[in-house]
Amino acid sequence: MSGIKAGLLIFFVSVIVYSNSLGGEFIYDDGYFIVKNINIRNLENIPSFFINPAAVAFSELAKDVYRPVTTSSYALDYFLWKLNTFGYHLVNVLFHSFNAILLFLFLYAVFGKISFALFASLFFACHPVQTEVVSWISGRASVLFLFFYLAALLFYVKRYFVLSLFLYALSLFSKEMAVTLPLVLIACDAHFFPKDAFRKKVLRYCPYFALTLFFLVLRSFVLKRVSQCGWWGGSPYHTFLTMAWVMAEYIKLLFFPVKLCAFYVLDAARSIAETKVLASVTALAALSISLPYLFKRFRRASFAVWWFFITILPVSNIVPLRALMAERFLYLPSIGFCILIAVFIDRLKAVFTKRGRLVANAAAIALILAYSMRTVARNEDWKDPITVTERIVELYPLNPWALTTLATLYLEEKRCDEAVKAARKGIAISGNCAPPWHALGFCYLEM
Repeated sequence: MSGIKAGLLIFFVSVIVYSNSLGGEFIYDDGYFIVKNINIRNLENIPSFFINPAAVAFSELAKDVYRPVTTSSYALDYFLWKLNTFGYHLVNVLFHSFNAILLFLFLYAVFGKISFALFASLFFACHPVQTEVVSWISGRASVLFLFFYLAALLFYVKRYFVLSLFLYALSLFSKEMAVTLPLVLIACDAHFFPKDAFRKKVLRYCPYFALTLFFLVLRSFVLKRVSQCGWWGGSPYHTFLTMAWVMAEYIKLLFFPVKLCAFYVLDAARSIAETKVLASVTALAALSISLPYLFKRFRRASFAVWWFFITILPVSNIVPLRALMAERFLYLPSIGFCILIAVFIDRLKAVFTKRGRLVANAAAIALILAYSMRTVARNEDWKDPITVTERIVELYPLNPWALTTLATLYLEEKRCDEAVKAARKGIAISGNCAPPWHALGFCYLEM
């Protein structure tokens, strides 16, 4: 198969898998970034997105994020579609498709094997963990930053450094997770271009690190803050223990994307002696010890593992975030997992006979089909706010945030009895937490 045919296949598969997301409504943060944000209704406001956080989003969200390029994309969307959600969803689906194609081009440029690059890109395009980013309009920041991120990486490999830097800047101003690109460049060179002179490589990296520093300083200056909240559990130590367990949960979610949830509520770990924490720390330590061996014997697998752990750093609560765990945080790191699965398939084809190669290809296709079916089903959960929130409660009945949100959504639909039931359950779980009490009060006021 030629590269053009492979790219077209990736595009059409991506669009088909997410076609049933195009009719979805505005959900959760969409209201703050788009519906209630009057600043996006005039293209002349685009320069203000870079210097005025209040113009980026309505209400408190403006204090947490600095993504002027993403907000500019919403302004362009509003110019084209007004508040017709179809157009917003279409843009998300198209960018996700382009991201899968860019991943294919990067892997093909580095490894030179079409089948390997094709399978890894299709795994990425169809993996169910991507549904939050693609099917939720507020996932725009992720699909947009990854588009520029992969393009910058591709042009770096092709040695178009000025264009790569420009694309990296666009990625940074789309979402903060882009700050990992300089480390990925180092990992890429170390694994696949080790013969380049050290001094020459350092000179190549310097502009990327300088641009990263400039962005971080500018972001801190505009937002007047660095972190979104305090340490989870009250200290960096407790945050580290919690994130060790979260990392293990992320890996499990990539292998078994069954219980997908739009809002995870987790308790901070209190001690390393907790079973789940101790098991996670031990597993991560064992993986770390194995990295030198992987680097010597299995370069592609080593690069995949390094990709995952490098790219997940910004959401590892090294700088505290309001969320401990979210599926959208896996959009970039999941590429490492997809590369690793493609490496495994490729190794099977190299070891076995012709019949074995057919079996390996069949297994890869079966996995893509399984991912696709799960993704199509998951898209249906994201069609409206009530459906996705009911799904959270179905999976995690003791999620107080979901119960409170569900009570509010039921009340908007005049389903007062159901709203009261959800609010009371939220109160029973969270005790003196204010939001479910407020929801119950509004229910009684409506009744």
